Amino acid sequence: LDKLQTALDPIVFEQLFEPDQIKLYEKGEKHFFISVSRGGAKYEEDGVQTYHGKTWEERAQKVHAGLQFFGMHSFVVPLRQEGDAKGAITDDDVGALIQFGLENARAMVLLGDRDYGALTEPANESTYHQLKFAMDHEIPVIPVDLCMAYDGNVRWTRSHWPPLSRDPTPSSTSPEFEDEEGVAERQIKDLFGKG
Repeated sequence: LDKLQTALDPIVFEQLFEPDQIKLYEKGEKHFFISVSRGGAKYEEDGVQTYHGKTWEERAQKVHAGLQFFGMHSFVVPLRQEGDAKGAITDDDVGALIQFGLENARAMVLLGDRDYGALTEPANESTYHQLKFAMDHEIPVIPVDLCMAYDGNVRWTRSHWPPLSRDPTPSSTSPEFEDEEGVAERQIKDLFGKG
């Protein structure tokens, strides 16, 4: 906590951590770290991209609030705020917050969206790095599939996460997962192995 306080603007730190939360960390309590892709498009509840929905980050904030409502010690990297306002979360803060979240996690709540698992820049902020850290440090991972949707074309519910190069049922006509040249797919496979 001291290392994070040094890395952040004092006003940002005060806004992020209430005295009760600081006491938990001082006692050695660990949190549920909510891991989610940063930025990106807005999606409706059924996973359809739209201008009116919410980003995966905004959904992660709701999960965080829900866990805290039920008395669970939870942490999610706050949404970035634009501008020079005092206490704004900036790009410079994100890496330190993610590292703090990982190092103090009792478990990771993985919010599996269509971009989850890609090795993006900067690498230490990517969801690939977060998942690899959890696996390397034997932190339990609780996956939550954000990509379950009813596919009217084939009349069944399917997921687009983890990303697959093809649908698990060869006879299906449902669409393939698409990202930039299958980057997330390859990187997830590297972590979990081909099986």
